[in-house]
Amino acid sequence: AFGLGGVLARVLNFFWSMLNKITRLILNILRAYLILVASFVVLASLLLILNLHPWQDFDFWFSELMSRSCHQGESRLVNLNEINLPLCSRCYAIYLGTLFSLIYSYRKFFYAASILILGFGLKIIEYYLGLDYSHLLALVSGLMIGYGLISVIDSLLGGKKNYDEKNNN
Repeated sequence: AFGLGGVLARVLNFFWSMLNKITRLILNILRAYLILVASFVVLASLLLILNLHPWQDFDFWFSELMSRSCHQGESRLVNLNEINLPLCSRCYAIYLGTLFSLIYSYRKFFYAASILILGFGLKIIEYYLGLDYSHLLALVSGLMIGYGLISVIDSLLGGKKNYDEKNNN
């Protein structure tokens, strides 16, 4: 009923559709990777500036990690609060620009990431202030981290936008 041309067109359409889905998946993974890396660099830099080291030799570890992507020329390092960050101005600006760009283009992501960061922030503050374990604080920070994490993942994968597109067609 379909001639050879019709079958060939369906096969090509199927492969084109699969290629499109794979490309979108790769771009979403790349976007998530960029957000995580940029967020990590900014958060680790803040920890260095505030002299809040999550573990011993954190500054050495962070510097070694960043040496994989930055020349770390002494005269070009970002210096904040008398602390040299392990990135030159250009590399640090690339991370900041990536983060700001992604945050601007994903307002839902920004909201979810803010909740996630606040949740982790509560945990970090509790740890550094040496507070005794509080069920209420653990519950609040856990809810924030859980909600924020799933919301960040959902916003990266399209969330409501993809749901609406599927149901309107």
